[in-house]
Amino acid sequence: MPAAQPTDTLAYALSPLQHGMLFHALSARERGVDIEQLEGKLHEKIDIGLFTQAWGEIAARHDVLRTAFRWEGLEAPRQEVVPAVSTPIEIFDLSTAPADEQEASIRTFLSDDRRRGFDLRVAPLWRVTLFRLRETDFRMVWTYSHAILDSCYAEVLREVFAVYESAARGEKASFVERRPYREHIAWLEETLRARAHEAKTFWRGQLAGFVTPSNLDAVQASRTQSAPAGVPSGHDTVRFQLSRETRDAIVSFCTTNDLRVSVFVEAAWALVLSAFSGENDVVFGSTRACRRSSIPGADAIIGLFINTVPVRARIAEDQSLADWLRDLRAQQVALRSFEHTPLVDVLACADVPRGAPLFETIVVFNDRDNDARLKSFGQGWEKRDFELHDQTNFALNVMAYAEPEIAFKLSYDRQKFERRTVERIAGLLGLLLETASAY
Repeated sequence: MPAAQPTDTLAYALSPLQHGMLFHALSARERGVDIEQLEGKLHEKIDIGLFTQAWGEIAARHDVLRTAFRWEGLEAPRQEVVPAVSTPIEIFDLSTAPADEQEASIRTFLSDDRRRGFDLRVAPLWRVTLFRLRETDFRMVWTYSHAILDSCYAEVLREVFAVYESAARGEKASFVERRPYREHIAWLEETLRARAHEAKTFWRGQLAGFVTPSNLDAVQASRTQSAPAGVPSGHDTVRFQLSRETRDAIVSFCTTNDLRVSVFVEAAWALVLSAFSGENDVVFGSTRACRRSSIPGADAIIGLFINTVPVRARIAEDQSLADWLRDLRAQQVALRSFEHTPLVDVLACADVPRGAPLFETIVVFNDRDNDARLKSFGQGWEKRDFELHDQTNFALNVMAYAEPEIAFKLSYDRQKFERRTVERIAGLLGLLLETASAY
């Protein structure tokens, strides 16, 4: 049973994706879905006491860091913010171990930590683990439920280090003003109610006539509910980046044709799905930031805004690349007005067979990779290195980054794909991008 929580709580509804993540957490065959782990290599001496205090201060500042979820006995799930939480930080001293043993210990921890997950009924839904490797070399793992944070995690971390560094100088940190997350939820509830009919009309038009879900069945290792013999559960990744020449050619093409690199990436993924499915009409998921379409000041709010919605791509051989990309870009823009629509409502507008998924792969595009984004915070951040480890409920996720290079991370379910298959998919994706950039 979860520990008792204080009764003086603030409660409000869930966003559409929070509903989805709660469902995934309760129905997942394995733990670890929607668990984010930010691994940071901190090449500096860390004052454990000040670091712990900094996390505590930021937790007190932001409601989402004191949030848990309730659903039992309720008509609809809700999120509750408790007045205070203990700061969940664990310290491990690996300084006497050889470097290879240190790395092995951290890799084992990451795997165990993901499986440990969270009880979503108990706040806080995050924890921090520090490994002391040497006097001036620490490894930090910040683990959190994706249901409370999206890319705004970077702003939380910036504030933590601002408090920590200010305290080390005997000063108080200053912060930018941020509206509370509950204001976005209130806006979202009203907007979804007011525009329900309009959204249904849009999505019915968007998906009319699409009846065959786009999948990679032909190259999946297994479609059974049980893992193939000897195959571990969980996700693995395949990474690659485009050459500088290809990157420059894509950027130049996009500039000339008033397009965005994200359109190029989505188009290439549509061609990959077409090649492996044999269909010229494909649908995949696109995870959108959803902040520009929310309330004023949304960019600064700490909380989960993202939502995943379908992108439909019809591939016509007689259409020029530039015209096809413009069509996809027009769809990106049109989706903005309805990007908050719950996926379950979108699925109700589709013509796919009942019970079939509308899509099984998603594309997530970011302007910069996580390490580059955090390093952009300025002095002191350059000596820190970061990597985000994530896992969704989708069998295959395509993470794309435009800077510092156009790079990709394909995260795949090891029970459904063999690594060599995903490497083949990655190779085709890279080849398509290279070929298209030559136009």
